[in-house]
Amino acid sequence: MAKSILLTGAGGGGTIEIIRSLRKTGNYRIIGVDASPYAYGLELCDAGYVIPFGSSPQFESRMSEILQKEKPDYLVPLVDEEILPTHALASKFKIKLIAPSVDFCKLSLDKFQTFESLRKAGISAPETVLATHEFDYKTPVIIKPRQGRGSRGFKKISS
Repeated sequence: MAKSILLTGAGGGGTIEIIRSLRKTGNYRIIGVDASPYAYGLELCDAGYVIPFGSSPQFESRMSEILQKEKPDYLVPLVDEEILPTHALASKFKIKLIAPSVDFCKLSLDKFQTFESLRKAGISAPETVLATHEFDYKTPVIIKPRQGRGSRGFKKISS
C-alpha cells in the first residue's frame, strides 16, 4: 500500500511541482490543503481540502479533522505560518513531520533573530537593527516587519 503524504500550501508554485514529482513516482497518496478554494494543487491531489489560514484560531481544529480522517504517514508544512502549529499536530497524531526543528523554525521566522544568529556564526548579512533602538543610518534604508514573508510590509525610506 502506498504511503500517504499531506502537503500544506497546495496552491503555491513550488508545492505544485512537488505534487507533480510525487505523482510521477507512484509511491504516494497525496493529500493537499490550502486556504484558497481555487488552489490549483488541490486538483492534482488524491484528496484536497480548504483550510483556514495558519494564523487563524480555527487552523488547528480544521487540520485535526483532516488528519483524523486521512491519517497521513507524512506531514509537510510549506507555509511559514503553518510550520509551528503542525509540529504540535504531528506529535498529537503521531505523524512523521518533514520540517526543521521547532527551535530552528522559531529562529528563522524572526528576521532579527536570524540576523543575530548569522552574525554570531560569522556569516555576512545586511546590517539589521530594531526600529525601537536608536541608530545612525544613511538613506536609503529598508524597513520590514520582524515576522512575515515575501515583500509584505517592505518599505524603502529615502529621506
